[in-house]
Amino acid sequence: MKKLFTLTLITLLPFIALSQNRIGVFAGASNSTLSDGFLEKIGVESALGFHLGGLYEMELNEKIAFRPKLTLSFQGDREETNKTYIDASSIDYKLTYLNIPLNVKFFSKPYIIAGPQVGFLLDTKKGDINFGDLESSIDYGLNLGVGYDFKNIFIELNMYQGLQTLVHIESSSVESVEVDATNSVLQLSLGYYFN
Repeated sequence: MKKLFTLTLITLLPFIALSQNRIGVFAGASNSTLSDGFLEKIGVESALGFHLGGLYEMELNEKIAFRPKLTLSFQGDREETNKTYIDASSIDYKLTYLNIPLNVKFFSKPYIIAGPQVGFLLDTKKGDINFGDLESSIDYGLNLGVGYDFKNIFIELNMYQGLQTLVHIESSSVESVEVDATNSVLQLSLGYYFN
């Protein structure tokens, strides 16, 4: 294992030394919901939240950079639910994640970002209607976004779709419906590069 780590470090050193690396911070508004499948809303209201974090950008060539982030994100359905019957739209879970998007940035003005993301659940607050514990404290999915750099400031719009089922819901309304709820998040960020 040590040999593999050392070999990887030696291989990456020239890229790190010759590349233009940047460190930055960002914060912004999030619109999150729980979905069943790819961006397929399950009836819960979208809820506003916020996110903040830091990033490291390593230029691989003139048009491509590796851009991992560390993000504290408030997700889930953050609105109060006042329903007397149980169905998929009754879910009221307020979730807090520490997310690690491993994005690749293409171009610079404007730019496109895409990549996988893994998230670690820090906190869960459930509403009056309880569908049970989450199936996993680890969330994973895909990011896609666009942004623009203004010297040391950047603005970015990012969409995340989770692939990990958070909770399985069986409806008790007239129609029997089963839902595997996942995270869907839209984020608007404003950020600053230190160098």
